[in-house]
Amino acid sequence: MSHPCNNCGSNEPTKRCSRCHVVWYCGVQCQREDWRTGHREHCIQMQQHQQQQQQESKQQQQQQRWQKMDELYKTPNTDYPSENNHMEDEDANSFQNPQVIFFFFA
Repeated sequence: MSHPCNNCGSNEPTKRCSRCHVVWYCGVQCQREDWRTGHREHCIQMQQHQQQQQQESKQQQQQQRWQKMDELYKTPNTDYPSENNHMEDEDANSFQNPQVIFFFFA
C-alpha cells in the first residue's frame, strides 16, 4: 500500500519516519525538508505520546497479572482432595485438642 509523502504529497514508493512511525516520505530529501519545517516538534511529541501509551499498557498488563494471581490465591482448589480427607474422624478430631507429653531422661 502506498502512502502519500508528508512533504510533497507524491504517491511514489514511500518510507515511514523511523522515529515516530506516523508520517511517510518519498525520499531522504523530502524527509529533511519536512524535518526542518516542523516535523521535528510533532515527531518528538508523537514519540513521547507513543512511549506513554506503551508504559500505560505495560502497567495495565502488570495490574491484570497481579489481579489474576490474587484471584488464584483466593480460589480454593476443589479438584484435589484435602490432605486431611484420608484421616478418620477420630484422628481429625485429635488435632483439635492436641496433647503434649514431655519426657525427661536422666
